[in-house]
Amino acid sequence: MRKGSSQLPAIVRKGEGTPMSTTEQKSTNPHSPVAPAEAEPSAKTLIQPADTGPGSINPAGMGGIEYVEGYESKSAPRGLAALPDIGELSYETPRKIIGTDDRVQINQTNTYPWSAIVSLFIESASGNGIGTGFFIGPKTIATCGHCVFIRPRNNPSAADWATRITVMPGRNDSLSSPNNLPFGSVVAPRSSLRSVQGWTRDGKPEYDYGAIVLDTELGRRTGWFGFGAYTDAQLVAMTGNLSGYPGDKGGGTQWFHASNVTSVDNREVFYTIDMMPGHSGSPVFTITSQGRYAFAINAYQWSGDNFGTRINSEVSSNLVSWKS
Repeated sequence: MRKGSSQLPAIVRKGEGTPMSTTEQKSTNPHSPVAPAEAEPSAKTLIQPADTGPGSINPAGMGGIEYVEGYESKSAPRGLAALPDIGELSYETPRKIIGTDDRVQINQTNTYPWSAIVSLFIESASGNGIGTGFFIGPKTIATCGHCVFIRPRNNPSAADWATRITVMPGRNDSLSSPNNLPFGSVVAPRSSLRSVQGWTRDGKPEYDYGAIVLDTELGRRTGWFGFGAYTDAQLVAMTGNLSGYPGDKGGGTQWFHASNVTSVDNREVFYTIDMMPGHSGSPVFTITSQGRYAFAINAYQWSGDNFGTRINSEVSSNLVSWKS
């Protein structure tokens, strides 16, 4: 975590009124996976392969950036109606546009990798909101911890799992129903949610990651992202691609941006990719000869940069266990 930050979400402790799951009580490791009491998860590894699904594939552009018609890459250096982002219940840290807003809407959301990015409608006892996630396996969607476990900033004792989440892969509300949901939608109950103690117990942003495990293999239709625990040197040489469902664009259409990784630490990756509330849980990914590989889960703003939870070896191990 960078020192001296005044813009990170406040860390609040889990109230005594919130029951811990069995796994939560057994370990003090902040990466220890946790689930609601009605579901308990298992397993381990580093680079996990992507799957493009049976549909068409978006062509890769130059320099490791997705090809998106109308999008022009932002080169360094860079300057400084819908439901709210679910994260606003847990903190007030804004996400931001860095310099000019040159995000571009994705229209062919039934094409991989856009098909593997999902719009989330999140319902909780503390309020409802939106977010983003991405398939990492046939049944498993990676996202932020604050999308699955809500930590109300004004009432820490009410911290609890979302009651249910509607998953909508490739949502595109520019089209009329039912074409706006090319893969339909699935309602994930509370028992399908996963996160780690560092978020559910401690509220620390560097452990803000989680997953949704569906009871259907919808990912075989959408395809899924690979993910990897890359070295510092590999990450700072990367261009990050990000696409998700920002609320300032209505929350029902997918928007893309790409830019440089500026720095990393053990648990976070910092970049100048534009993002707004609703983009929480979006994949930050690179394009390799083997496919699209996520290296961070988009989450926050820090000073001049936006940043996400780094997929390090501990995060990768949990994501592998959740997709097993």
